Amino acid sequence: MRYAFQAEGLVKRFGRTTALGGVDLAARPGTVLGVLGPIGAGKTTAIRILATLLRPDEGTAMVAGLDVVGHATQVRRMIGLTGAVRVGRRGPHRRREPGAHRAAAGPAQG
Repeated sequence: MRYAFQAEGLVKRFGRTTALGGVDLAARPGTVLGVLGPIGAGKTTAIRILATLLRPDEGTAMVAGLDVVGHATQVRRMIGLTGAVRVGRRGPHRRREPGAHRAAAGPAQG
């Protein structure tokens, strides 16, 4: 079966802290997927690995059939990733919130 993205056994450590401990995740093309969990669960870390912004310590991650480590440049050309924009009392502010990223995998349109 072909997936828009697929991760198997993803592990990422920051010093003594394990942010991801063997995560498996996959979605078919055209799927809308929400990644939910408590703060510190590894949501942002998993998205950053799939978006080629971090390298996994263990496991594999593929986007459109391409390995995110071995083919990072090609993967970056195919995806879009944006952070959250929070509107507060003083107007819109760009702010990264854990797990507040939106990503689309598949051919870029435009």
